[in-house]
Amino acid sequence: MAKFKTPKTLIGALTLLLLTSIIPAANSAAALAKCNLSAGSAVNGSINWTIGILSNDYNNPATANNGQNVKFKLNPDDGFELNSASVQDNGRAVSANLENPSNGNTFYVFKCDSINHRITASFTEKTFQVDILSTAVIEEDDDFTDTCTKPRVRDVLSATGKKTYNFQACDNYEITNVWVNLSWMGALQSYEVKNPRRDYSIIVATRPIRYSVDITIGENGQVVGPRGRIYNPGSYTKSIRANREISFTSQPDSNYHASSAFLGSTELFGSYTTADREATINRGGSFSINGPTALRFSFFINNYNIDTTTRDGDSYSGSIDPFDTDGLVNDRGLNRWALGSNATFNVIPTIGNQITSVKVDSDDVFQGSTLKNSHTFSNIQSSHRISATSEAIQGNRQSTDGSCNSNSSAATLNSEGKGVTQNANAFCVATPGQKKIAK
Repeated sequence: MAKFKTPKTLIGALTLLLLTSIIPAANSAAALAKCNLSAGSAVNGSINWTIGILSNDYNNPATANNGQNVKFKLNPDDGFELNSASVQDNGRAVSANLENPSNGNTFYVFKCDSINHRITASFTEKTFQVDILSTAVIEEDDDFTDTCTKPRVRDVLSATGKKTYNFQACDNYEITNVWVNLSWMGALQSYEVKNPRRDYSIIVATRPIRYSVDITIGENGQVVGPRGRIYNPGSYTKSIRANREISFTSQPDSNYHASSAFLGSTELFGSYTTADREATINRGGSFSINGPTALRFSFFINNYNIDTTTRDGDSYSGSIDPFDTDGLVNDRGLNRWALGSNATFNVIPTIGNQITSVKVDSDDVFQGSTLKNSHTFSNIQSSHRISATSEAIQGNRQSTDGSCNSNSSAATLNSEGKGVTQNANAFCVATPGQKKIAK
């Protein structure tokens, strides 16, 4: 039996037919190849897919055609933000492009080029800046000039954080206003930021604490205040900064002296000596203000003391008193004689005594009656002393019934209106109307 041989042309035709039937099938299978898309865990956020750049169909997991553009959306939870994201194909990193559209969403875009793609992402808590700026009003006035500077505070607070910020002004300053993100909040002493979702800008405005001070300047002088300002006699109201040391100097007119300066009830000049009352000198004081108060400055004409005490070693029983008080001034509790005034003093011994001497300073000025003497100081320009000595009159007698018995019938009335009789050896005093018995 003869063998049948297939012609070579037939084999070639069958081969060509087979190839033409296989290649389209392979191309069709390649065209239908898929990419499997999956996402890893995303703590504090999530991952969604969109197949095709313009699609809004988010699914997880998803499937895309091989070669198709794939976009995935990263969704942080409230208060969190994207930290990192990556696309891998069985451990091989795949290039992806980051997009940040104007709506604030975050996308990664890549081309699906294998069977499996896995997306991973991590999210971190957002942080916000808290910026606190303290400002102070710069004031320049008659008292002094200074500034208050507080360091700027910059802090970072997480989205789930909470913190109270306390505000403190400089010493002797006070908070007047607080603005939080340009919103006026009043004179707050503190502010709490809780679960922030934006940065915070806090401005704290302060100004110097001031107190109202009423200033009264008396006649016959002027007062020089801080920075050389001159206050003439009159009344003023000043706003003076708290607890700052300031100085005032009293400048009396000629023949006057600065008698006192009171801050409320406190005497600023402290000690006040005889020399302070008798000379025209400036006096000053420094102090600080810690509340509303009053300042009072007074001036007195220079004045002098007339001392009427008995000298050491002398003996005197009686009075030495001024006849009139027109020239007296009360200078902070002391009665003294004004510059240029006149003063007459009467020297009168007690009953039963007689004057033996009258001295002014170191001079003996005794003259006239031993029962009454006087001396006048004219145009007083300095302090003086007037003193006297006395002794008992021998032979003084008075009856037990009050009548006056004397060996002399001569009778006169002294300056006190009392009956007086006197001779060289006897003395008798009787009140007016008493019976006088002469022997």
